[in-house]
Amino acid sequence: MALLNENYLKLKAGYLFPEIGRRVKTFCEANLEAAQRLIRCGIGDVTEPLPPAV
Repeated sequence: MALLNENYLKLKAGYLFPEIGRRVKTFCEANLEAAQRLIRCGIGDVTEPLPPAV
């Protein structure tokens, strides 16, 4: 039987994905050229395979 990792209980509710979104937005606004090449593997963008260059 799988056991629950007790550290998950220490996470604040709703913290992870909104925080990732804020950080990505801040980075993209500060680095416009890099934002065009950014591979987003955070929220919901993991259904496509990575390109061979990665």
